[in-house]
Parts: sequence; C-alpha cells; structure tokens
Amino acid sequence: MDRLKEKIISILIVFINFIFFLKLIKDGLKIQDFDYVIIFLLVLFGVLIYLFYTFILDKKVYKVVFTSIFIAIIGVLMYKYKDIITIYTTKDFINNILDINNALLKDKPTYFYQYKKMFFVLIPLLVSSLIILNNLWKNSIIVFNFVAMVSFWYTILYSSVLKNIYYFLGVSLGTFAITSFLKKLKEFRSKEIKVSLNIRHIFVYSVVISLIIVRITSILPQDYRGQSVKELTDTFQNRFAPSKRIGNLKNALIGEFDLNQSGYNDTEVKLGGPITLNRKEVFKVKSDKPYYLKGTVKDYYSKNYWLSTEGEPTPKYEDYDFEKTGLKSIGEGEGDGVLGATTKEIEIFPNVNLNSTSFFTPNNGFDIVSDYKGVFYTKTPTFINDVDVRNPYLVKFFSYKGYENYVEGIQNRPAATNIKQENYKLPIRQENEPYLNYEKRVNSLDINNFEKSQLTSILDNYESYFQLDSEISSEVYDLLDKILNSTGKEKEKLTNYEKALAIRNYLTKNYPYTLQVSEIPEGKDFVSFFLLEEKKGYCTYFASATTILCRIAGIPARYVQGFKTPDKTDGEGKYIVTNAEAHAWCEILINPEKDLWVVVDPSPTPTEFEALNNSAENGEEKVSEGNKENEINKEKPNRKNPMEEELEEDSWDFRAFNLNYNLFCSIAIPTTILLYIIYRILKVRRRIKYVYLSSSVVPLYQYCLERLETIDIIKPESSGDLEFIETVRDGSLKERLMVLGELSYEEYYGGINRNTSEKKQEIIFFENYIKSKEKRLSYFMKKYFGSN
Repeated sequence: MDRLKEKIISILIVFINFIFFLKLIKDGLKIQDFDYVIIFLLVLFGVLIYLFYTFILDKKVYKVVFTSIFIAIIGVLMYKYKDIITIYTTKDFINNILDINNALLKDKPTYFYQYKKMFFVLIPLLVSSLIILNNLWKNSIIVFNFVAMVSFWYTILYSSVLKNIYYFLGVSLGTFAITSFLKKLKEFRSKEIKVSLNIRHIFVYSVVISLIIVRITSILPQDYRGQSVKELTDTFQNRFAPSKRIGNLKNALIGEFDLNQSGYNDTEVKLGGPITLNRKEVFKVKSDKPYYLKGTVKDYYSKNYWLSTEGEPTPKYEDYDFEKTGLKSIGEGEGDGVLGATTKEIEIFPNVNLNSTSFFTPNNGFDIVSDYKGVFYTKTPTFINDVDVRNPYLVKFFSYKGYENYVEGIQNRPAATNIKQENYKLPIRQENEPYLNYEKRVNSLDINNFEKSQLTSILDNYESYFQLDSEISSEVYDLLDKILNSTGKEKEKLTNYEKALAIRNYLTKNYPYTLQVSEIPEGKDFVSFFLLEEKKGYCTYFASATTILCRIAGIPARYVQGFKTPDKTDGEGKYIVTNAEAHAWCEILINPEKDLWVVVDPSPTPTEFEALNNSAENGEEKVSEGNKENEINKEKPNRKNPMEEELEEDSWDFRAFNLNYNLFCSIAIPTTILLYIIYRILKVRRRIKYVYLSSSVVPLYQYCLERLETIDIIKPESSGDLEFIETVRDGSLKERLMVLGELSYEEYYGGINRNTSEKKQEIIFFENYIKSKEKRLSYFMKKYFGSN
C-alpha cells in the first residue's frame, strides 16, 4: 500500500470518528438548526490544511517557517485591530458562551448560530491536528472520542452519552481493527513480507464484528446514570482525623429507586413511552392497612425527565434526630382545626427481586430502624442505604388519625373534617412567568394569624417546587383555566385543596389509563404532549401532569415514585407488593408551618386497573355515584389480559411497532452475516468451478499459489516461478508445483496447451496439504474469507 493510499485511509478514519464526535456535541448541547453543509465544508478545510502541510510543505523547515510567518501575521493584525477584536470577542464569543451555559443549566436548546464562529476556528484546526496525531499513533482518535464521552458523562450532559454509546462502540471497534491491520501491514512491508489480504476484507470484517458486539451490548442491562465530578473527590478522605462511620454515598445514589427498576423507563432519562411490566414480588408489608410507600422525590422538571435538586443526602448517625430533616413541628399540638398526629410503625420485608438502595416510607415518615449502618436521608425526608436493601426494616411515621393521604381520603369524608386550615394561598401563575415575583408572592399571601415575614420565610424553603423551566404549551395554561372554572367558584377564591382536587378529578374523568402508549416525539414537552395530544397514559403521565398543573395553579408540588400497597395479604396477614404496584404520584404542600405534604393521585396502579376491568367484565360490583370518576378512568376491558389491552382499530400501535423494530434488528444482523457467509462460500466455489472448466492450466496454477500463501508459502515478486519452486522444501509439494509451473510456462510462453493434469486431484492435494498445516477453523476462515 503506497503512502498516498495510507494517508487517504487515515483521513477517512478520522473523518468517520469526527462525525461521531460532532453527533455527541449536537446531542449533548441540544443544538438546533444544525447546518451540516457548513460543518462538512469546515471538516474539508481541515483536511486541506493537513494535505497542505503534508504534501506542499513536505520538509520540516518549510512547515516551521510557514507557521511562524502565519502566526506573526495574525499577531500583528490582532495588535493593530485589538479594539475591534476585543469587542468582537466579547460580543460573539463570551456572550454566546454565557448564553449557551445558561440554556444548558435550564435544560433548554441551544442554536447553531451561537457556535458558528467558534466552529469556523476550532473545527479545521481540530480535524487537521487529529489526522496528524492519528498518523503518529493509530488509536489516538479512539482515545479522543473516549475522552469526550467521559467528559460528558461527568456533567449534566450525560444523557447524550447514553444515546451515543452504541455508535461509539461500533465506530471504535471498526477503527481499531482497521488501524491494527494498517500497522501490521506497515511492519510486514518494512520486512519485505508480502501480504495478500485486501483492505476491503478487513473493512467488511470490522463492520460485521462491530455490529455483532454492539447488538450484544444493546441487550445487556441499561440502568445507566451519569456521575458528578464531586463523587470522584469523595473517595479521598482524611484517614487520620476522627470521624463517624459514613457509608458509600456514591453506591447509595446509584441504586436509589427509580421506576425503571420495575419495568418503566428511567424517569431521569426519558419519561413515558411503551413499557412491559412484570409481576414479581418485591417486598411484603406488615401494617394496619395499605399505604403509599415513597422511595424517591423529584422536584426539577425538564421537558422529558425529572431530577432531584435537594442536595447531597446527609449520613444518618447514631444520634440522628428527625427534627434535622424537613419535618418540623408536624407532631405537635391539637386544636384550631388541627387533627393531632400520632406516631405509627410499619415493617417491610424486601426480597431479591428489587435491586434498590432505597427504603420505602409512608407519607410523613421520619425514621428507619434497621441493622444497616450506611444510611443517608434527604430533606424530604427519604432514606437510602449504601448497599441494596435486603433485610427487614421498621419505618416510623406520623399519622393524622388515619388520614395520611388527605386528598386521596379526606375528600370522601364530611366536609368539616380537615387536617389543618390552610394558612397560605398563592396566585395562579401566568404564562412565561418562570417564578412568582417576590413582592407579588408576599402581598398575595393569606396570612391568617401569622406575620407576613414568617410566611415569606416559610415559602422560601419551597422555591424549587414552583419550578417550570420547560416549554410548557400555552394551551396547558388554558386547560388549567378550564379546569378551575368548572368548579363553579371564582378561581381566586379556591383553596389549594380545592384546586388540587379539581385537577385530580378532571384528569381521572377525561384521560384513560393504559400501558399502550406511543413514543414521545423528539423535542416535544412530555406533559404538553400527554394533556393535549396523547390524552391517555399510565402513572408517570398522570403524576407529571398533576405536578405541573398544581405548580401553575400556585401550589408547591413534587413528583414522587414508589409503591402503592395493594389490598392483598398472605397467610400471615402481610401485604404482598409486586412490580405491578410500582407507582408515581404527586404530593402538594398543604401546610408550610408544619411542612405537611399530602398525596394527589389521579391514576390507578396496573393491579388496580386490572381489578376494575375484571369487576366490570364479571358484573360483580356496581359503581356508586361517588366513584363513577374512577370507573371512567379506564379503557374498554380486554377479555384476554387487561394489562395488555389493545388500542382502537384506527390507532397506530406504537408499542407493537417498537417491538417489531427490535425484532427486525434482532433478525436483520444475523441474517446479513449469514448471507455474507453464503456469498463468500459461493464465490470460492465459483472460482474453483472456473478452474475446472478452463481449458488453460494457468488458472489452476494461480489458484494453488494463492492458496499456499495462506500458510506463508509466498512467491516473491522479484523471483521467477521455477526459481521459487526450487526453494520449496517439501518434496511432494515441490513436485506437484513443478509440474504445474512447467505446464504454465509452456502454455504462456510457448503457446503449447497440453493440459495433462487432473485438475480435481490437484486441488484436492493442495487443499489437504494446507489443511494439514492449519487448524480446522483457521483453514476454513482463510479459504472462504481470505483474499481471492
């Protein structure tokens, strides 16, 4: 392979890998209106720079002189026009970088024009540098992309790594195979060893093997999560300073409960989409009745995921006091409409079917009693452990005379019964109002018997539960107006409880529960898509929409994930909880003074949904007037399996499409490989058939020489055929080659075609000889996938 070809291959390798790098940048930085034409021209310009330095400035002295002159000219121009350049730099670079940074922190898209001038400078220099570096070290481009992937992994942009990890594997494996071949080829060439293996075959093998490995990787567990740089520094501790026992926070956070552990999509990566649940038992609960059991609480909403911004969990030392958590005076006093809180306990018995570090607690849970030492707690509080929770544990919590859920229980009780008269009320948020204006918030408070400054201080603690930094459609704001107006009461006079109940009832009545949903379109806001287009879904849809609608209505609200205990017990009276009870719901702040949050849940669990379908199908129960809303919140029962109900006939079955696509991918790659194997075998057999049918002996002789090359018996280009045959050591092989060589000479140079050899016997002899020198697998690989 000559120098030019080698350079071209190196350029192509860098080009393909750099395209992957650009895709990673585009996805990670959420760049809109990406101009591929400009990018291609910039990459091409980088290649031209490299070719100019390699072939035009082919001597080192030329390169040094040209570069020095170029830098000097640039320096003079920068000094002469420094004022203009300063303004230009400030305006077009620094301001754009700040805008990009702000957008990414708020999970908003950025735009190509913000990067254009930076790309004009960086891309050509980067491409030319990478080609030069790749010539010096063949696998440097792989390391470059790996560093880019790791860099994104340790930032808020880690989701782009998840989207591109398979591309990275495929491109890197293919690159490694080709660069390794080129390295060996160069090594053999320096030793004047002839290599007949063609680069095309190596390319095909590389692509096929890369696809196989990527496909295998894609079916492995997908529970990925990005890291933070701080987690790296946490491993360095002062071993000599006295300290209390602290668990491994990194392990605790990695294993924290998410619905993807029960079959849903990872809510920190992607909300919604088709899912497949299982019914494996995850734990049992010894309690007086069923409860909502929370595992994680999230406050930050983006257009397709939820995150927690509560801060780093605190170690639970032996002197742990629940008053250090977000729970304040929740258990104090009775009077002024307060239902006195009492302490209750439940016991949970986990099993091996749930790999989670989270402890599950009822609402107002404040302590965990267990034999684990590496326990952490959050402000909410929720509790996590530094290893998966497998042993039984006791949960302590406050109970308001059995009314733990408030909106989910009190609303069916007499209206006079109330946990606490609400002592705050906030205005409904207007569209494009990111946070409530401070003065507007203070002046709008219903103070009751509290000082304005006291309530302001209290509400400051819940600022994150008003967050709406996402592209919520204006129609969602209009929908909330419609919901609140339907109560028959002026919106401004509605209490928080009345607002939340109206939202819950509207969603329950008008949006069917189903596991059969479509994929969320790229770039669409999840809540807006659910409320305005999809109009059906499962718990994450309902919980997300409820949380966002409550925030718009002026109610601090948070998204919660965990399990809802079913009314099903074993022989010992313990409630049996399975993955079908994994659930998401909303919690709203009902009383800031006592940090009292209550459940708002418009949707059933899959188990409850199936029970509703079965009871409707069998006609065993009649639905009371007060519970008609729950009966409406379901689709037409499927007599075969209510958990797998079908969509309407005129609706596109996206989940089926997704399964079919995965099935297609599972079949397509093995089929392609099989077809390629068949093609190679037929190609070799066609070659042999041509040798048999040819009236000339030359094709037979050439075929035999090519086959001998697979066992390193190679005729040098500078040597004649008979001269080469004389160097063969094996007597029988030498004799056979001599006969074929002389017949070929007579035919080629003398025009005499005697063709006295038995071609089939000759091929059998050479194949048996080669087979005796090779392992069986190596023999067949070289015969059918070698150079021919």
